[in-house]
Amino acid sequence: LERIRKDFVANVSHELRTPVATLRSLAEALLMGGNEDTEVRDQFLQAIADEAERMGKLLETLLELAQLEAGRREWHWQSVLVSDCVAQVAERFKPFAEQKGLTLTVRAEPTLRVRTDPEALTQILSNLLDNAVKYTERGEITVVAERVETADGDWIAIHVRDTGVGIPREHLSRIFERFYRVDKARSRQQGGFGLGLSIAKHLAESLGGKITVQSEVGKGSTFSLWLPTGSQEGNG
Repeated sequence: LERIRKDFVANVSHELRTPVATLRSLAEALLMGGNEDTEVRDQFLQAIADEAERMGKLLETLLELAQLEAGRREWHWQSVLVSDCVAQVAERFKPFAEQKGLTLTVRAEPTLRVRTDPEALTQILSNLLDNAVKYTERGEITVVAERVETADGDWIAIHVRDTGVGIPREHLSRIFERFYRVDKARSRQQGGFGLGLSIAKHLAESLGGKITVQSEVGKGSTFSLWLPTGSQEGNG
């Protein structure tokens, strides 16, 4: 626990160090006369606004993660039609996929229902689809929702499959850790903090479920959200 705490503080410090340094250098440049050129001034001010927004998002995400881990999030349980929820999330990401020339398709059994928190379910699927779009350069993303019977129970499974870069096997056991990135440079370039999968995992477990991943480098990844058909209230 002490190691985790120290790693967390070090990671937060590292994530904040770069935008703080950028803000300082931009402000200093403006103070030293950069504001005299209106075009340069506007560029610097926009960069300052962008960095401030990124810092704000990081702090909001950290607060959300802290609330989850402390069991302070409020849950609103109700019966959810899975196909509707999946379709709504997919529709939001379709424009981003199409901008990259990707095909985004949804296959969901029309009558699937699960008792869950719809906002949490939407957030999990959004995190998974966001990653799929970010790390897929060509091909397709497919979301499949189905009922699956396994040895340990009856589940509603929602699979997010992509034809992206894939994840090396040695990283698979760690990708749900806070701040963990497979490709640090690429993740930062894409605007990620390495927190989305950690939040998705906590949400899934609070809903009585789990998230699993299968991946092959160069061929793509499949992230699967598993929720018990009668998802149990009170796990959060």
